[in-house]
Amino acid sequence: MIYVCLMDVDYMFLNTLIDQNVDPDIINKCFKPAQDIDIQKCIGSGTYQFIMTQLANNNGVMPGGYPKHQILLDEYLIPVLAQFVYIRVLDADYIKVTNNGLLKKKPNATETIEVDSLNRLKNLAESDAGFYLERMKAYILNNIVDFPEYATWTGIGQVNPGATYDQQIYTGPTYYSDCLDTNRFNGYGRFYY
Repeated sequence: MIYVCLMDVDYMFLNTLIDQNVDPDIINKCFKPAQDIDIQKCIGSGTYQFIMTQLANNNGVMPGGYPKHQILLDEYLIPVLAQFVYIRVLDADYIKVTNNGLLKKKPNATETIEVDSLNRLKNLAESDAGFYLERMKAYILNNIVDFPEYATWTGIGQVNPGATYDQQIYTGPTYYSDCLDTNRFNGYGRFYY
């Protein structure tokens, strides 16, 4: 499977609440799962692999024959991805996995927040992601003729757009799932089962 990172650490520093002092390695480690799991689940394997292949074959740029895909990438997909990465970074920076077990990060001069505050930040990021997801879905569906791969998925390992899978991001008392299924969207940026 082809993988091209769709954004960089600087984008995250400029467009999310992540402070410049967060280790870029933590952010970089969150890009791939956010793309492969969260984004692919929302747009499906067909669209995801089409974009990855075009970017890989054209030095990270969508070819000129796909202007709608470039708009999808720049104006819709990357803002959603930034929120998914942000949610993952919040967890990754809050809890460290070490050979001593799971540790809560405690810097010397500051006090770490409690889990309730962390969940509040994650809920806000989910709300933002829900907004961007709705915009992205509307864009794809209003231009469906330009995205034939959106409805094309076959074979083992293919992810159908908006389908429910066992893979979920636990964010407290609810699960964030089924990105493009508006029947489960409550209008406040949360998706429920």
